[in-house]
Amino acid sequence: MILRLVVALACAGSLFASDAVDRALTLGIDSPFLAQDLMRAVDSLPAAQQAGALARIGAKRGTAAGEALRPYFASHDPVLAAAAVRALGVAWPTTAADAEAVRALIRASDAALADAACVFAAQVGDDRAIPVLIARLDREPASEPTTRALLALTGHSAASSSAWGEWWQSHGQATRGMIAHLAEAIASGEAKRIDDAIIPLLGERRGASDIAELLIQAADHPHHAVAEAAAAGLSTCPGPVAACWRSQQKARPAVAAVPVASPTVAAIAPVTSEAPASGLGTWLIAIVLGGAVAWYVCVGHRPRPVAPLAEKPPVVEKKKSRISITFSH
Repeated sequence: MILRLVVALACAGSLFASDAVDRALTLGIDSPFLAQDLMRAVDSLPAAQQAGALARIGAKRGTAAGEALRPYFASHDPVLAAAAVRALGVAWPTTAADAEAVRALIRASDAALADAACVFAAQVGDDRAIPVLIARLDREPASEPTTRALLALTGHSAASSSAWGEWWQSHGQATRGMIAHLAEAIASGEAKRIDDAIIPLLGERRGASDIAELLIQAADHPHHAVAEAAAAGLSTCPGPVAACWRSQQKARPAVAAVPVASPTVAAIAPVTSEAPASGLGTWLIAIVLGGAVAWYVCVGHRPRPVAPLAEKPPVVEKKKSRISITFSH
């Protein structure tokens, strides 16, 4: 009997902890403490249930999911760390810092964890993971996840890690030249020069993350044409940096350009579709609803008297009499 009670209490505690993850996801979507609440809820679970809880967190997507998953990348349990990486792939895009943290796991000694990191790098288009993947291929030439990730990121195939190294060396020189040209143009502040440097890079896969960081700077340029060209480049730029920028832009309130006297300056002001609601209307609604409830409780809910039924007059039964007539002779 005692053993059954202990087992029942353990199951109830496990179920309560599992529910804590779902409650935090449901009630705290906009809470700044959501990541901490999720971590506490996951840590309170038995080890066998933590990987499933991380998967549920990833399914919610968003930056808070990434913040809750990131600490588990450094877990002493490689199975749990790999589950966190897979959950981050579902939650993506989150932040570029999350992609950087996963990139470091490609060097992990645990093969399953490193494989999960390779899959994530290919999924998010992390071009900065290419040299890390080549280094892993040098250590593990037969690693299929590494080879598939390199093919997905580069569109190129090579016979060995040394061939990959040679390709990356020549590829890196061309990439560094393009990035340096764009950086110099942005530093000059000349609108025409920046515009001319951006246009050839639209949709460029080589050095996508470095290009995206420079385009983000150009997107804030006061010249409208430059900012527009940079935003167009970021809308098609691959890689985690541009993906996170696009996600942040969607989360921001809509903005519209305000025309000013100078053609080279575009002031951005928030768009308001309607005037803010007055608090007076809310109070009036509350008063009306409160009065209706009070009337129902005091008057409407009181039983009404029922009028007695009128008595029907008694029914008099008329008896028919028979008249007998006798004729005598």
